[in-house]
Amino acid sequence: MPVIKYTRLFAALLVLFTALACNAGPGHSVNDSTARAKPTDSADHTNVKPAALPAAADTTNAVVALVKQALTTKLLTNDLKSLNSDDRQFTYSTADINGDGRPEIFAGMKGRYFCGSGGCTVYLLNNKGEKITAFTIVSGPIIISNHTTKGWHDLIVPSSGTPYLVQFNGKAYPSNPSVQPKYTGTTGDTVTTVLPDNAAVLRF
Repeated sequence: MPVIKYTRLFAALLVLFTALACNAGPGHSVNDSTARAKPTDSADHTNVKPAALPAAADTTNAVVALVKQALTTKLLTNDLKSLNSDDRQFTYSTADINGDGRPEIFAGMKGRYFCGSGGCTVYLLNNKGEKITAFTIVSGPIIISNHTTKGWHDLIVPSSGTPYLVQFNGKAYPSNPSVQPKYTGTTGDTVTTVLPDNAAVLRF
């Protein structure tokens, strides 16, 4: 009798072991749940590169940041305390006006602090945010002529509604367009215009 009991017990254990093995499925092991676990935040993501911004958007953001930095740390450091919210506004355009392949920046200021009856202040900056010229009393969009002087394009700058021809003098452009010769020619359809009336207004 004891032998029969042990035989039956052994058979029962064998059946149980076989059933467990079948439920585990092929290719599974004791550590299979660990191997198939979903990755956690502790996984190494150092080699994952962020998606690149479109070139146009990246350039725009960089120019806006450069203008804001130039205004607050270089050009207007002594004026900031005197500016109200309306004065802390600007528009901008870019154009390569000296043919070096790097665009210069035109920053048109807003508000009573920078504007009078004849127009507003416009800063011309290089691509590093350094001032080339601060134009006074500019009353509208600036036209970049196809003609050059000393390697820089002539500018047709309106002041009090009258266009003036402003030419590079070797170091900068004259700051007051209204004392330059009046422009009496025709611009044609191929010229570039900067600081259009519908340019977006930004704050600094």
